Amino acid sequence: MGRTKLGVEKWIWTDADFEKMGWHDVRPHGIARYEKVDRDEETGSEGHFSGVELLLDIDYILK
Repeated sequence: MGRTKLGVEKWIWTDADFEKMGWHDVRPHGIARYEKVDRDEETGSEGHFSGVELLLDIDYILK
């Protein structure tokens, strides 16, 4: 049984490619919320809240 070559434009896609990507039939397998808090290394105290990231675990279908 031979291998099928995929005509993949590129292997790593980022948010800059969002408009070029199709999202039909893509289902999330996992969702996580990551809060980042900056830490002051000199005093050891927690600093200010600097944002939230939403992480999605998906299988993207190549056509």
